[in-house]
Amino acid sequence: MSDIEAGFTNKASVVATQPKISLKSIWYEFLAMFLFVFVCCGSVTFSNPDNLSNISIALTFGLCITVLLFCTNVGQINSAVTVALMVSGDLNIVQGLCNIAAQIIGAIVGAFLIWAIMAGEYSSLGANEIPEKTSLISACLGEFMGTYFLCWVVFQTAVAEESVARGEPTLNACTAPIAIGLAVFLAHILLIDLTSCSINFPRSLGPAFVQFIEFFDFKKGSLYYSGQIIPGTSFWVYLTMPHLAGIVAGLHRRVKILVCPSPRILEFNGKLNSIESILAN
Repeated sequence: MSDIEAGFTNKASVVATQPKISLKSIWYEFLAMFLFVFVCCGSVTFSNPDNLSNISIALTFGLCITVLLFCTNVGQINSAVTVALMVSGDLNIVQGLCNIAAQIIGAIVGAFLIWAIMAGEYSSLGANEIPEKTSLISACLGEFMGTYFLCWVVFQTAVAEESVARGEPTLNACTAPIAIGLAVFLAHILLIDLTSCSINFPRSLGPAFVQFIEFFDFKKGSLYYSGQIIPGTSFWVYLTMPHLAGIVAGLHRRVKILVCPSPRILEFNGKLNSIESILAN
């Protein structure tokens, strides 16, 4: 349900709407991202490298997202998705920014827990790193397209009025999380060898932040480890490209609504005009 439709449930909100912050949503975003980083990055960290494959990693990330979406009633668990929903108008900006903050904190806590379990032993913590063979342009395009694909699937399955999940109430409980989880799986199959697949900034920031703390010499004020996973090198790709894709996906949906509004939106506009006429009189 969009913010506009939600506002329709309260006639007073037609005259003046005040953004309401859902603490439950913020908590779910923190908890889901914490579990997502711990389970997915932990599976990469704790497993024998010889037993890991692109398929196993992609399945872990895709299945974990599916499970967490079921548990959070289709949360976001991705700052790019949150940005897309804010741009499209399906999520108010204040709530969205709070959700992103919760996601980032949850990712950092999850990565710290992995580091604690490793008892300080050096580990990548499942951090993203752009391979040397991948050019910067290829990495940018890959992260952008993978994230746009995910955001588009979210809109088409969990947000759009004409989607199967929204149009068929009996299927609403299962179709969207499964489709979104499959999109994450496919994005990882596509991008693991190209960019190590982020498409989710908080997921990348959590392990990178913990490694930054681990390798930072606070007495000298400098890093004694040099790697792409440390913010300040090519890490900016994981910050900018997913969010840029989220903005484009959100604008795509906004234009689509303006050009081809759904029947429910048209019905709502008619009711809104009627209420405004009554209030004016």
